[in-house]
This record gives sequence, C-alpha cells and structure tokens, in this order.
Amino acid sequence: MRAAAEVHSRGMETRMQGGCLCGAVRYTLTRPPNYVYFCHCHDCQKESGSPFVTDMNVDRDAVHLEGNLTRYTRTGDSGKSIHRHFCTACGTTVYTEFDVDPDHVSIKACSLDDPSGLAPDRHLFVTRKQPWLHLADGLTRYERDC
Repeated sequence: MRAAAEVHSRGMETRMQGGCLCGAVRYTLTRPPNYVYFCHCHDCQKESGSPFVTDMNVDRDAVHLEGNLTRYTRTGDSGKSIHRHFCTACGTTVYTEFDVDPDHVSIKACSLDDPSGLAPDRHLFVTRKQPWLHLADGLTRYERDC
C-alpha cells in the first residue's frame, strides 16, 4: 500500500475514502476499483454473518491505509493463504488479500463513506450460494472465482 495521491480518471479526480465502523481505521483509494462483486463463498458468509459480501477488487498500490489492523489467515481453495484485515477496536473487516493474487486486494464495498455510486457486476462462488437466496439481477455468475 502506498501514500495517498489524487489521480485523474475519465477527466475527473478519483479519490474514494472509507473506513471501519468506529473510525479508527481509514483508507483512501486513488483509483477506482477494477470491479465490484458479490462473493458467496462460505468464508465470506461466516465473516459477514450474511449470505454474501460485497467487495471491490482494487490495485494494491492504489490503497493508502491508516490505523491499527489485526490479521486472520486461512488457507483458500487454491492452497494459498487468504488474509482478512480488521480493525482492532471495533472488529470491522476492512480488506482481504489473497496470496494467489498479490497485486490486488478486496476492500469491503460498504466500508466506503459513500458506496452509492458503486455498480456490482458479478457473483463469485455461486455454487456455495445459500439455496434460499434467489439471484434475479442478471449479473455474470462464476461457479468459483472469476
């Protein structure tokens, strides 16, 4: 992660900010996300207490973080580690990093100060979707990761 700097995207300044529930962890994204997705894997269900999480795939070097985070690591289906980083004060998961994809991180979409402009475009791990959840949004679906 690097120091925050403002950049231009499509002729406009792009600088998205967010943080944890208590405000002890803050971040700035200096470029827009590569894509926004719903993940239905069992780990994300457990992490969120919900049938899916909404995450943003972001270039690692576009993220500037401030605050104290704790890391929880598990082995993913790939056999490589997945690291979830959460606020030491309130426990909010802020981002996840995957050893299988070291150039990117996944930021929790609704941890943005204003997530209203996001447009999720895909569902991941739909084979692990809860059977009582019905998807009718027409978004691209991946059986596993994309």
